[in-house]
Amino acid sequence: MKNVKTVSKILTGLLALALVFNMSFINKAEAGSYYTYWKVESTKKNYKNENIGSWTLVYKGTPAKRSGEYDTVSASIGRSATVSGSVQLSKKSIAGEVGVSLSKEYTVGGSKNSASLKKGEYIKGYAKQVATVSKVVQRKWQSLDGSKYKTGSTATAYVKKPTAVTLKIEYYKDGVKIKSMSAIDEEPINVEYYYIDTETNETIKLTEEEVNSLENTTEETDINEGIENEDFIDYNPEEDETLGLVLDEEVYKEEENQ
Repeated sequence: MKNVKTVSKILTGLLALALVFNMSFINKAEAGSYYTYWKVESTKKNYKNENIGSWTLVYKGTPAKRSGEYDTVSASIGRSATVSGSVQLSKKSIAGEVGVSLSKEYTVGGSKNSASLKKGEYIKGYAKQVATVSKVVQRKWQSLDGSKYKTGSTATAYVKKPTAVTLKIEYYKDGVKIKSMSAIDEEPINVEYYYIDTETNETIKLTEEEVNSLENTTEETDINEGIENEDFIDYNPEEDETLGLVLDEEVYKEEENQ
């Protein structure tokens, strides 16, 4: 009987230790079974062009010695690509989604001849970089017990890669007289704008209105058009006991093997 009681006490002790261990394991598993993360949901590559920076004076000519002369404006500008907007993942990974490198410097430029000048006329040339904009939409996900669910929270980032340059050519008359005038009184008699795509070597003459349209940032345009980031989780906690997880698993549940 004494041996039986001893064995019983040992078994009871082992059972208690096993129970404590199992409860500790369960608590740790529960604590680590829920987390949130972000994934790229969609991309829209090269859907818009946008000016970068301000006009830079790249050339100032001399007065034409005789009528019928021409002059040329040339520019070459280097700049890295950028990522802006709402960034939830790394900028490098977002840029990579649309094939853009943030460590590379993109050089854009080109040249354009002026119109025929009259005697005494001269030109000034200005340049401004143009970027091709790509949109990357990120969505927040939640993981619960190994199952993954979409939330209603999205964030939009914009990748801007320099691909072109806009040249502005200003025409001035009577160069000798203008040199004696103040800069305030110096006004061009004509202005021309040219868009030069470095990747395709295409040159397009632009109107002032078309140039101004490139000044609007993509972020401002999307907000004006009602395309804004949805930085929220749309759910009612009193009706939804799953911490805002989307309940229609047939549509939104992502299985572990995907």
